Amino acid sequence: MLAFVALCTYAASVAAVPAWQTFSSRSSIGSLVRDANALEAVGLPFNKRFFLTMDGAPGEPSNSTITEATLEQQPPLYFLSNDKLYQFTNESYILPVSVLNSTESEEDPMPYKLVIGSEREAVQGITWQWRGPNLHADYPATNRSNLGIFYTCKNKHGRYGTYLHLDDGSQLNVKYPRRTPTPHGCYLVKLLDYKSVSDEEEEKKQQAVLASWW
Repeated sequence: MLAFVALCTYAASVAAVPAWQTFSSRSSIGSLVRDANALEAVGLPFNKRFFLTMDGAPGEPSNSTITEATLEQQPPLYFLSNDKLYQFTNESYILPVSVLNSTESEEDPMPYKLVIGSEREAVQGITWQWRGPNLHADYPATNRSNLGIFYTCKNKHGRYGTYLHLDDGSQLNVKYPRRTPTPHGCYLVKLLDYKSVSDEEEEKKQQAVLASWW
């Protein structure tokens, strides 16, 4: 019995720790981490800074959320590798950022939800790209994209999450794309590499673009 409990405990601990062997070597992790950065959420109608974070403990699977920056807690870091997005805590805790289909969910207000670490349940074939400073989620198999637009919304339990639509990918190069209307109670944001957002002019530019879409 004790052996069985020990085996279950070991299995649970292994499942909770993403394998760094996903990457070719620890040295390759180091090179990726040098490019890791916080993702700032630009576009909220508040004169404060917000970042993409999570509602769970660092290094554990959780829902992604957008929270206000504080002096007490640094925002998590993210990096792209082979068209996939990862959240970096340390070399033992590297979690994939995935898109879940929440169409049939009774508590979520939008059809797709951003989560940390739930790769098995994710929509397969989603790729992540930088277009300028903006993070995009694309679905090449269906020629659809979120057009670089994310949403922060409350679910039916009053908890904030990060959501997206997958719209017609042909709208990518259109200045004012035809996109799904913003649901009531949701805020539209872009996720930008914090290094680019540190450029005040770039931040003002992105804020102005979003303001024209409200």
